[in-house]
Amino acid sequence: MAWIAELLPPRFTGAVKKWTLIKRIKEFHNLPLIGVRLRTLYLNHSFWAFADQGLVSLGTFATNIILARTLSPEDYGRYVIIFGVLLFLNSIQYAIITFPLTVRGAASDQNSLRHLAISSLLFTTILALFLGVGMLGAATILGSIQLAPWAVSSLFFWQFQEVFRRALMAHQRYFEVMWGDALSYLGQALLMLVLYWYGQLSAQSTFAVIALTSAIAGAVQAIQLGLTSIKFSQVWRVVDDFWRLGSWLLLHNLISNFFTFLSFPWALAYLYGVNEAAALQAVLNIIGASHPIIFCMRGLIVPATARSYRAAGKAAAQRITFNYAIQGLILLFPFYAIVLLWPRMLLTAFYGMDSPYLGLEAPLRLFVPAYTLFYMSVILTSFIDGLEETRRALMAQLVSACAFLIIGLPLTAWGGVIGASLGRSVYGLTVVIACVVIIRKIK
Repeated sequence: MAWIAELLPPRFTGAVKKWTLIKRIKEFHNLPLIGVRLRTLYLNHSFWAFADQGLVSLGTFATNIILARTLSPEDYGRYVIIFGVLLFLNSIQYAIITFPLTVRGAASDQNSLRHLAISSLLFTTILALFLGVGMLGAATILGSIQLAPWAVSSLFFWQFQEVFRRALMAHQRYFEVMWGDALSYLGQALLMLVLYWYGQLSAQSTFAVIALTSAIAGAVQAIQLGLTSIKFSQVWRVVDDFWRLGSWLLLHNLISNFFTFLSFPWALAYLYGVNEAAALQAVLNIIGASHPIIFCMRGLIVPATARSYRAAGKAAAQRITFNYAIQGLILLFPFYAIVLLWPRMLLTAFYGMDSPYLGLEAPLRLFVPAYTLFYMSVILTSFIDGLEETRRALMAQLVSACAFLIIGLPLTAWGGVIGASLGRSVYGLTVVIACVVIIRKIK
């Protein structure tokens, strides 16, 4: 419980050792600092943020289930690996564009936010030219060059949408964000279903649909934010500021997302074949139903921490972070209990009685502790990023990378999908421990 005490203001650290979780939650609702109106706004933002992330994850989840039930394990494995590269490249944009946009936008007025968003869009366009080369290279190595044009298109339009999506989120306009995200992610799943009915569903058509729905959603969210003209001199000032703020996070993301999105699927594909990478994704599809809560935490904590830290210092930021973390844990617990108790039922329900993925009960169970540690690491790294201590967060990832290379990778080579689940737990545990040490040192 020591790490929890670190996230609380000094006057609450003793209470953590004495009070139960229920008493702690009740205490939050009676805090004289927050007041009825702010407490209402806080819960309102949380609700719409969870609802939005629920739409995003529902659409992603449905897409993956449709693909897993339709494509052969080999074709699905190739799609999973290329999609992992796409997510990895998106994390580069997040580090040096959308994260700084979120932090700077949270402290900006509406007009300044629009200027930041347009500058970010131009920055994204330039960056996409280089990231597209990386996507092309990955498709070539995998022997799936036919996927490259569609994958590159989906990369650009996804990042286009992310700029305006994150700009709206910086001002906690989650209700407005939901409309574009529904078009993008739920629309994506619906179009996949139509393609399935007409027998046209493939990895190529999937990436084409992602590009189309992201472009439409990005246009909607750009209209919601409002467009404005800018001078190129403003763009370069923004680029310089974003680079200074996000450069350390870029190194952090390159390391953490390499192990999250690339290392396990590519290692499994190399050692066991692309079918094993497909099996890993089949497990992640189910345990990933918790993504709405986990990823929502980052969207909530980073801007909230940035604002409260600037207004009232580290103690206020700790309090906000802890309260968000408790909300997430309450929602995650029932789902993880179901996964532990009835994994076969879930596998059968999502993939069918004749699925090649029904024998994945053990790795599915093992991913529960791995994802619990993942959730804790997201909370802690989001808190550190909100304090703009991205250089310190990089150190946590370096330690975790060493742990993966020494322990996680051999486990993956030894046990396939089961080894990968154990490797994820090792990686997540070292991130949590390293973050706790870092937080203790931040004044």
